[in-house]
Amino acid sequence: MKYIACVLMFLVSVVGCKNPDETTVIKNDELIVVDTIIIDYGLVNDRVESRNSVLRNKSVYDLIDTLKSLQEIPNLKQVNEDGLPFSHQTNALYYSYNIPRSIYVMIFPEEEVGLDKVRYTNSILSHNDSTVTIQKGVKITESRKYKTLLSVVEKEKYLQLLLTKQGKYSPEIDLITVSKIDLSNIDVVNLYGGIYDSYDIDYWHSVLNDAYDKVTVTKIKNTLFNDIKLDTSSLEYTFSAVGKVVEI
Repeated sequence: MKYIACVLMFLVSVVGCKNPDETTVIKNDELIVVDTIIIDYGLVNDRVESRNSVLRNKSVYDLIDTLKSLQEIPNLKQVNEDGLPFSHQTNALYYSYNIPRSIYVMIFPEEEVGLDKVRYTNSILSHNDSTVTIQKGVKITESRKYKTLLSVVEKEKYLQLLLTKQGKYSPEIDLITVSKIDLSNIDVVNLYGGIYDSYDIDYWHSVLNDAYDKVTVTKIKNTLFNDIKLDTSSLEYTFSAVGKVVEI
């Protein structure tokens, strides 16, 4: 017991010798913790615009390399449900905008480029509930017909771009031929899409040959109103030297 008493007296003496100039610790209930992390969406938009500005100064060959780096399914030939996982969780991928605006407007100069942007401004700090409120600023709404670049095939004088666009129930896919001189749009043919709603059946899928100079489009259509009688037709297209789509 004497030993324990001596130890306690030593500890008391150490505490008593504490430097009076040391900072006093504030109790937890006196602290106001505030989340001060504010996302500056203006800076995000500025970075996107900066990327577009850089691409605008690049040569067409550099832009073609950029397109190749963005393709999701290189060398796509079978354009049907088996090769395109639209019914899977990756569905959202095919509705994304993966072509930079500066390249997109070269291919589709008449089309309104589309993204939804909201500039957040006027952050309000509240000490009462320890929160930061970010007020919504101006919303910029744009729209695009075409979405994800699935595949790019480079030919001598033109490119073949397989692009998704919004369909009634699932994405549709167009094959768009584009000039290698200035990335201008030459021609377009629909490769995939359709409706499968009760008796309203109108579906098509396509196959490109190994040389990517011929495409076969198969269409399946119901010819009756209150019953099902399917009619199947097959169309073949070839491509001219400059990328014009020609029906055989």
